[in-house]
Amino acid sequence: ALLGSVGEQKLILCLISTVDHDDARVVVEDLSGTVEVDLSSCHFAGEGYYAENMVVLIEGQMQSSLVFKASALIFPPLDEEAEETEAAGAGEDAAEQGDRIAFFSDLTLEDPDCLKKFSKALARLDSGGPTTPRLVVLAGPFLSRPAENLACSAFASNAGDRLRSRLKDLAGLIKSDHPALAEAATFVLVPGPGDPTPLPRTLLPQPALLSCLTKDLEEDQGLKMAFASNPLRIRRGGVGGGEIVVFRDDLQAKLRRHDLREVRLRVLREREREEVAVAGNEAMAVDDARKEDAGDGDGFRKACSTVLHQSHLAPLPSFSHPIVWDYDQSLWMTTQPDALVLCDGSGGVEGPRLERVKATECLNAGSFSSAGSFVVYDSRNRKAEAMSVSL
Repeated sequence: ALLGSVGEQKLILCLISTVDHDDARVVVEDLSGTVEVDLSSCHFAGEGYYAENMVVLIEGQMQSSLVFKASALIFPPLDEEAEETEAAGAGEDAAEQGDRIAFFSDLTLEDPDCLKKFSKALARLDSGGPTTPRLVVLAGPFLSRPAENLACSAFASNAGDRLRSRLKDLAGLIKSDHPALAEAATFVLVPGPGDPTPLPRTLLPQPALLSCLTKDLEEDQGLKMAFASNPLRIRRGGVGGGEIVVFRDDLQAKLRRHDLREVRLRVLREREREEVAVAGNEAMAVDDARKEDAGDGDGFRKACSTVLHQSHLAPLPSFSHPIVWDYDQSLWMTTQPDALVLCDGSGGVEGPRLERVKATECLNAGSFSSAGSFVVYDSRNRKAEAMSVSL
């Protein structure tokens, strides 16, 4: 599509197919072929992380060297159709709200202090009225020492026995100390990094916790407890029913590691060292790049914007985010969800985060074990509230 257009300003829709982190060479492709892209003077517009395996819009000119010199790069626009129902449910009385969902992340069941904080949090939620949550979503890791160095944490030494015992303790705490909440709500457990599952912990989507560890709790008549996969999707029925997507992964750290802006900064630094004569100008270019990158949003908001624009929860190369391809569709987001809950502990902020990206409410419950934070979301009015407890 770029043949015969040397020197002309073009806008191309393409896939970033190759990023060489050694020499910063970037190649993009579309249905008609591939072309190398020069990002040395490119402005990264909008919010998000730009990395290999992502679909982007690039504006620039084709050079006589057959390298496309980019002047601007941005994600394709989001579908605005979802914003038409943005105000659905607004203005209803609190007494009529019965669709509240509580989200907890990093609930370490082996930490006695964490369980005490969790009991205090349940006491706050256990109002006995319409504000009592219908769902309580608990995301891992549930063990204090996940098997970081093992290919499959399901085979970690005594991990299964430890988790089975702690899950029974959790069920006993809920039933004995909060019987009203145990009767009114369903508790959904989503595995986190290092939790025992049937597949290696690096693979996505992540299946539910091993059934041999959870069978007794699933059959417990005194407590409604379900064990879900990661990601988890919650759908509301009826007119205007939407979807809530819950994903437990340290996504921000992975996106930052592969961001093309880091590649550009590295190239500028190398030029600064090599071309001593123009070091002042190159240093200024590096400083400008740093200022640009620092001013385009915080890590959590950028991560949410990235997955929404890419319509995929793991928009990274397969060597960074290995995927079970038969189940890749479970990571898709073909339409914007009402809420995106990214339980991400890699952003350097332990507390909860509430953001809005177009028509989607974006939530991060924070680390409950560290900060005692959690989030309550009203799916009818599409409003979220950050909460925290302490000992």
